[in-house]
Amino acid sequence: MTNLRLMGVTKDAKTAGPGKRFELFTKGCIRGVINPCEGCFNESTWTFEGPYRHMPVEELVGIIDRDAWNRQVTMCGGEPILQARPLMEVAKRLKELDSSFHIILYTAYKLDALMKHGLKFTWVPQYGEAMREQLIEHSYAHTRSMHKTEFIILRPEDVREL
Repeated sequence: MTNLRLMGVTKDAKTAGPGKRFELFTKGCIRGVINPCEGCFNESTWTFEGPYRHMPVEELVGIIDRDAWNRQVTMCGGEPILQARPLMEVAKRLKELDSSFHIILYTAYKLDALMKHGLKFTWVPQYGEAMREQLIEHSYAHTRSMHKTEFIILRPEDVREL
């Protein structure tokens, strides 16, 4: 069963895209930990440590289907692209339930770069064990050497699918 690490959700958010939207907040942001984006409004979601809810994809789909009355959904974070594969599952299942779902995903990464290269990241111990554990959970592959771990988080074909 695929799970997501979530900080929470907001129903009827007015700041997450056009109209009132069901907004979900993922836990963890590499950039937030290393070099935060200027103007990021959600600092509490950056760290990989601390509270979060481990939520199965099926449970989240059920909540969104029930509570997103107008079929408007925004995925943000933290950094949702770190959990792209389970979020793809959520999006696919929502579209299967109702093709009118409108889904937005906010990310700090540029689409053209993700489509060309995917997303890779080199973890070092100073970033914390909680980050490494989440990346292991949500990446395709990782290679560990003495003092670092190389992660393949997203492939270009995943970006196209998403």
